[in-house]
Amino acid sequence: MRLGLAFAVVVLLAVVAVEVAEAGKDYYKILGIPRDSPERVIKKAFRAAARKHHPDRSKLPKENAEEKFREISKAYEVLSDPELREVYDRHGEEGIDRMNNGGSPGGGGGGGGGGFNFEFGGGGFNFGDMFGGGFGGGGGGGGMRKQEATVELSLREIYKGGDKKVYVNTGSGQKVVILDVPAGIREGESIESPDGRIVFNVKEKKHPRFERAGAHLHTSVPITLHDALLGTTVTLRHIDGSDLEFTIPPGKVVSPKSKKTFKKKGFPIVGSRSGRRGNLIVTFDIEFPAADSMTDADRALFASSFGDWVYGSKGKGK
Repeated sequence: MRLGLAFAVVVLLAVVAVEVAEAGKDYYKILGIPRDSPERVIKKAFRAAARKHHPDRSKLPKENAEEKFREISKAYEVLSDPELREVYDRHGEEGIDRMNNGGSPGGGGGGGGGGFNFEFGGGGFNFGDMFGGGFGGGGGGGGMRKQEATVELSLREIYKGGDKKVYVNTGSGQKVVILDVPAGIREGESIESPDGRIVFNVKEKKHPRFERAGAHLHTSVPITLHDALLGTTVTLRHIDGSDLEFTIPPGKVVSPKSKKTFKKKGFPIVGSRSGRRGNLIVTFDIEFPAADSMTDADRALFASSFGDWVYGSKGKGK
């Protein structure tokens, strides 16, 4: 009985070993993560592995480093795509290869080619080709070939930084790439995709109320002539969604285009170790009464009120 049980276990282990061998590489093991890992864990593991094994940094021989990096990139490419990950979990690497060759993931594959094919703006590059000859070669230097693309960021996204989803066209549909946006990045600067294969050039979207000037953030606030002369409390919705409240005290006259500065309420200065930021600069737009809205009584009231008004620093009266 025991012999029979032992034989069954040996046979079962042999079958499992054969299935694993047929399934190909273990992408989860390559990234060093459990099979039930969520997307954020996959991304974090990939970034760490890509930094460690990038051919420009790796201590391995060049060919070995390139092969290792290809392996890591392919593992991430599959596991970060829900559809491909499901195919891989069911049929292993073999299922992915069959699907790329035009066949069914579960069997019966078609012929020819293979590899992941990505398209950007009508052009394209092949996952299998992009590493060939792309790590320098001849005359030294080089590094991996990179594809360029553009990413538009709102001022709020630039102000806050963080993850940004970008949709990239692939041969079989769209793929999501998660970019790590540094807070305060400027237009014309670039962000690399997590795998280092794509460089996204930053373009700022115009905001209806805010403008950027270096690290400073500018906006305007409309107030009535009444409030400019007699004071008021103003609530300003900041670009980060918070409310800034400030008071114009009675007796402090606000002139057209005068400004109020909020220290350190502008953009973070990228690379600053001390957390330096620019300022928020608010310009006041004074709303005057419409030209035809004043009655004779209004004019008489204004004339009596401003008869002894002192103008400017020279104290010239009217």
